[in-house]
Formats: sequence, structure tokens, C-alpha cells
Amino acid sequence: MLIPFYLNATKNNNGLGLEEIWMMTDEELENDHEIVQWVFPTREESNFNPEAPLLKNVDIQLWNANPQLIDNLRTSFNRYLKLFGLKYEEGKIADTDMKDVWKYPNHNWMRVTRILNSLKTLGLTEESEAFYDFLKVRFKDATGLAKQSFSCWKGVMEDEV
Repeated sequence: MLIPFYLNATKNNNGLGLEEIWMMTDEELENDHEIVQWVFPTREESNFNPEAPLLKNVDIQLWNANPQLIDNLRTSFNRYLKLFGLKYEEGKIADTDMKDVWKYPNHNWMRVTRILNSLKTLGLTEESEAFYDFLKVRFKDATGLAKQSFSCWKGVMEDEV
């Protein structure tokens, strides 16, 4: 069901299509804790949503062979960057709007882990590295929970796909 969803040919478990998700407001995306698992699928089971789709090897192969899947993932990434007050251009991530998401540990930091993992697994290496470079600068002096979160992001980026 994941590939047809990502080609906008079907809806997710909550009845939303991919393009509908891209059109949601920041507040709607912020308050929904299941959408991120659909727009950034990974091989790992979700601790919060047992119905979240899981990437299988065949999905990854299909993704790499289909430019539309890659373009749609890039659109999802750009949409979530907007939610985070960021943008991706010329190979770099930049702040566009100072959002509270970066001021203190919150559930969005777990989303960042998933996003990095998904981008890297599905071939958007340049984007995942640019996001990680942004995080390295933002969290260079991190302590406590912020330092732990950064360690998770670093682990994702250092793991082999």
C-alpha cells in the first residue's frame, strides 16, 4: 500500500492522500503524529503507530527506479522543512522562520530522526547530508536531551543503509 500511496493513487489509513498531506497547515501537520510515518517510511517499526508502513527491500528498489517516488519524497521533505521553519536550496538548509521546534527538546526531534533515516534509505543522500550539516551547526554545543537527540541523528547518518 505504501508505493501506491506515494504515487498519490491511494490514501493512507486515515483516508488522506499524499497531495492532501502536502496541503495541510503547519498546525495540522504538527498535531498529527501518524502522517510522518507515511511520508517518511523506514525499515523500523514505529513505537507509536503499529499500523505505520514499513519499507521492504522491494519498496526501496522500486523507489530507486521511479523518479516520481523520488520527486514526491523530495516534496514531502520540503513540506516538513517549512513546518520546521527551514528551507533547502543550493544543497544547504537555511532558517526561514525562527520556530520553537529548535529551542527545546520536543516530539519534532523524533521526526527529524525518521526523516534523516528515510531520506538516506531512499536515496536522497544530498538532502539528508544537508539536513545533518544544519543539525551539526545548530547543536554543536548541545547538552542534556539535545545532546542525546544529536547522538541519535549522528547514529542514523553513520549507519550503513
